[in-house]
Amino acid sequence: MTRQAEPPHFALLRQQGRCACGEPLHYTRPDDRWVIEDLFPNDDDTLIIKTDLATYRVQRHYLALHGVAAIDLPALTDQGIVECLYHE
Repeated sequence: MTRQAEPPHFALLRQQGRCACGEPLHYTRPDDRWVIEDLFPNDDDTLIIKTDLATYRVQRHYLALHGVAAIDLPALTDQGIVECLYHE
């Protein structure tokens, strides 16, 4: 699978230092942000999550701060928090 370009709203969130939920990055400990960025070093600030039926792009900070269950991904896509890249 070829990596697709980062959607404009994810780029804007990254530039503003905001979580995909719309709030400023809200780590309880400031060092946690740097740990996440070291663990998941991506130029576009997102991670790809694959389920049996679909592939999604999720902001790494949203994933670290909120967690994501596969069953919630379609609803999060509808809310604009997650991007669905492929669906069977």
